[in-house]
Amino acid sequence: MGLKYIFILTFLTGAASVCGSAYAQHVAPFAQGEKEGIDMGALEASYPPALSSGKDRGVFDGNSDAFIEAYHDMLREFGTYLRKNGFEWPAPTKEIHRIYFNENGGVDYFHFQLKGNNCSAVRKEQYRSMLDKFVAQYRFPLPVDTKFSQCGSARFEPYEK
Repeated sequence: MGLKYIFILTFLTGAASVCGSAYAQHVAPFAQGEKEGIDMGALEASYPPALSSGKDRGVFDGNSDAFIEAYHDMLREFGTYLRKNGFEWPAPTKEIHRIYFNENGGVDYFHFQLKGNNCSAVRKEQYRSMLDKFVAQYRFPLPVDTKFSQCGSARFEPYEK
């Protein structure tokens, strides 16, 4: 094997690992994240809240209306994405989540829990997979130069036919 070939192979392998780590994300139920060793306390310390939460100053304080609108738009876009991709809810379903955004508006971590007994394990995995695909291409639209987190909930309804 020639030196040039080894260099190219090494360069491509290194580029792939850099690109992979730059866009790595974790989308999973809260319990799965904890089982996989994700330290939720460390995430909380590394990602300040988007809006003030008592003792902590929020990243978007002073621009909270625009943040709330953009956050709600993200949830609506995800609902539209689910519907366009054939995902249907069998019954009203509540989801609680904690989202950790990077400095570029990309999602580093999206932890969630679906509430209620109306979703099978297969449907929950389909939901997780579609959420993973959605956040892989999503960028939060408000410019910011720091990481931030947002917790919240969403309620998904069966589609009217």
